[in-house]
Amino acid sequence: LPEVTIMQNLNEVLEVLKADQQFMAHCDGDERLPFIKVCKPGKSTAIAIGPEGDFSKTEIEIAKSNGWVGVTFGERRLRTETAALVGIDAFQWIQMM
Repeated sequence: LPEVTIMQNLNEVLEVLKADQQFMAHCDGDERLPFIKVCKPGKSTAIAIGPEGDFSKTEIEIAKSNGWVGVTFGERRLRTETAALVGIDAFQWIQMM
């Protein structure tokens, strides 16, 4: 079952959260891959969803340097709470493939 946590400082998350797959959903730039194409079934997975207004460029670079992969859920910009639900739904769908 998915575990949804409260909003946390990104540095704290990067220190304690370890998963086989670590994704950061953000809206900045072209260095994002479609989530449904890079997420693999059967692996522990973490998806960081940014605050309203998105992650900063610095936060994205810090996550990237810690092995997190930038992903997108599509062309539309989603509100934080909607992005979290879309991420969970996409993850569950991938697990059934």
